[in-house]
Amino acid sequence: NVTSPRSDLSRSSSPVPGTKVKNYMYIQTPVKDDMLRCHILYKCQRHSRVHIDVTNITVQGRPEGEDNDLKKAMDASQDGSVWKLVVTGLEVKKAIEWLEKQNA
Repeated sequence: NVTSPRSDLSRSSSPVPGTKVKNYMYIQTPVKDDMLRCHILYKCQRHSRVHIDVTNITVQGRPEGEDNDLKKAMDASQDGSVWKLVVTGLEVKKAIEWLEKQNA
C-alpha cells in the first residue's frame, strides 16, 4: 500500500498482515549532507522502490509531545536542525532498515 507522505506509519509488505511499520527517521544535518553526497537516498529509492521526502525541522527549546525519536535527534543536533526522512512506496520497511544501517 502507498501512504500519504504525511503519514507516520505505513502498511508495508510485512510477514504479519496488518503490521504497521514506522516510515520515518530523524537525522542530523551532517548525516543528511553525507547521505546526499554519497547518493545514499537515491540508491535507497531506486533499490527499495520508494520515495523519500526530506523535511527540515527546527525546534526552539525542547520538542513537545511524546516523540522520543525527535527528542533524541534534537539532543544530538549540533546546529539546532533535524531532518525527517519520510519513506513511502513498496518496500518501506526494507528502505528504513537500510537507511538506519547507513546511519549507524
